[in-house]
Order: sequence, then structure tokens, then C-alpha cells
Amino acid sequence: MRNLCLMLLLVFALPVAADDKIYKKVNPDGSVEYSDQPSEGAEAMSPRGAPATRFEKSPDINFEPPTRRDREDTPPYEVAVTSPANDESIRNNAGNITLQGNVTPGLRSGHTLRWSLDGERLDEEGVAVSLSNVDRGTHTVKLEVVDGDGEVLASSSSVTFHLLRHSRIPPANPAPNMTPPKQPAIPSAPSP
Repeated sequence: MRNLCLMLLLVFALPVAADDKIYKKVNPDGSVEYSDQPSEGAEAMSPRGAPATRFEKSPDINFEPPTRRDREDTPPYEVAVTSPANDESIRNNAGNITLQGNVTPGLRSGHTLRWSLDGERLDEEGVAVSLSNVDRGTHTVKLEVVDGDGEVLASSSSVTFHLLRHSRIPPANPAPNMTPPKQPAIPSAPSP
């Protein structure tokens, strides 16, 4: 009995499968459409002869993932170091210096400021930071906006400044163009 039911099922299913057609149509722009419904200019195909479907990039659709800026839909940061000024000389014998910056627009949630001095990241954060005991000499400073993962979102230009500190050690050789101070004249004793 089972075999008879199976035979009847196959007999009735074959005509239905034989009537199934796939229609292929080539559009004026060269793209190809496949459908199970006939349309004007479509060619009837057997399902066994139909190629596997491939999805290709359409010329009007951009598949590139959006950038962080596109996702946030906000203007980019503008970052600047406002103090010290570029090439400024600062005299401070204790080596104290205050760094100040400006960020527009204001920081968004999860973003922080990061300072660096001579390429080394500082632990201090904020628009203004105070440093102490900075060595005398020429230094560069930079301010960056970073996200929670530490990715740099915006950065200022490097600013160079010169820190002058008094030295208690006298120079080994005086400058060659210096003349020694004049000795006061000693009055001579009158002759007898």
C-alpha cells in the first residue's frame, strides 16, 4: 500500500514540475532578471538549465560601510593648542608650565582629551593642564581628542616652545667676545 501511495504522488507531481518554468529577461541596461512569471521579452527556461543566482553590486548602491563621522552625523572636531604660542620662550626657574587648548564643538560622550609632550603621552587630561619641573630646553606639545578605545579622532598641530631655567653652574669658558671688567686704578703713593 505504501508503494502505491508513493507511485500516485510521483505521478501527480511530475506534470506540476514539468510546467514550472523560469523566465529570463535582459534589460536595456544589460542587467538580467529571472522570474517565475512570464513578461514581455522574457525567454522561458527549464529550472535545470538556469544558472545559480549571483548578486552583484548595483551601480547606484554604495556598499561601503559608513565612516564614524557619517554614523554620528556631527561636525568634526577642531583642536588647537592656545598656550604656549608656537616658538614662545618661557622663563621659569622651577620648570612650571601651563598648557591650554581649545576644542570645538564640545566633547561628545565617551571622548576625552590627551596631551603629549615631546611625543610622550601625559597622564593629565583636560583643556588646561599644569606641569612642573619640566627640563629646560626646546619642547613640542600636542593635543588630541580620543574615543573610549583610544582611537585618535582629531589632533592639533604640534607647538614648539623653549623653556629657560637659570643654571647655578657657571659656564666653563666665558663667551669669547666678552672683555674682562676693568680693575679700578690704585692710587700711587706720593714720592718723597
